[in-house]
Amino acid sequence: MEKKLLILLLTLFVTSASIAQITAGVPDDFDTPADVHNWVHGGGPGNSPNPPSLQTVGGVDNNYLKNTSTASGGAGGKFVMLNTSQWTGDYITAGIKSVSIQVRNNGATALNLRVTFGASVGGSATHWMSATPVVVPVGSGWINVLFPITQTYMAQSVSGGSQNYPTVMGAVAVMRIVSSTAVDHRGDEFIGDADFDNITANTTFLSIKGQKQENAFTISPNPGRDRLNLKASAVNNSSLEVFDVLGKKIYVDKINDISKSVDVSQWNTGVYLVRLTTDTGVQTKRFIKQ
Repeated sequence: MEKKLLILLLTLFVTSASIAQITAGVPDDFDTPADVHNWVHGGGPGNSPNPPSLQTVGGVDNNYLKNTSTASGGAGGKFVMLNTSQWTGDYITAGIKSVSIQVRNNGATALNLRVTFGASVGGSATHWMSATPVVVPVGSGWINVLFPITQTYMAQSVSGGSQNYPTVMGAVAVMRIVSSTAVDHRGDEFIGDADFDNITANTTFLSIKGQKQENAFTISPNPGRDRLNLKASAVNNSSLEVFDVLGKKIYVDKINDISKSVDVSQWNTGVYLVRLTTDTGVQTKRFIKQ
């Protein structure tokens, strides 16, 4: 009886450990240790001719990770990298609400970055991912981006299974960083080149390294019927984008003043994501149109 109880306890311990690896506040900084921190292309190490690689010169703070895509139609052709190690586990129990990344686009094509989370590694598995992309322009230099990953900001990939959000995020088996114009975890096929650093899971919606974005903003009234009034704390080469829950961009404009009012009277009722981008980072908030 005691032997059976011990085996049961060990089984529970191993099972619990296998789904609780994700840890908040510990960045993939590629400095400690100085390696790629288990980021690979599909199929695992050795499968891609151009896997994510460690770089030591020109980073934010020492080392960083480079990811490229070749548009070759084979391994490494799509802009996607994945992790089946420290980024797996129970995100809900761990209280993970966002993922922050420092990124630099070196390629000739703008990136439509999203983070995705899968129930298993296979392409046919259910994946939940960013409902709207963070657009990183060509020649961006190093910028801070923030991906909220609570259910409001996520959508089920158009490819794969149909498990619900709590099921997948309670036992994540693979995390991907992709560039994808559609809500598709498989990523787009194009010639791409980008650098990544300080990939961090957060228990808040704060920006890189726990600091509030300089472009923090408020929207009112929320819910609203006729106007969306935005007030930013500062204007630093700011642009305003609004997406519907399917990821379609319905509004874009430059911000030249700390106050902005948008006519939403003709918008359909529902939930929208309001994104303010400056040269110091990105912040997204939810707006409800009545």
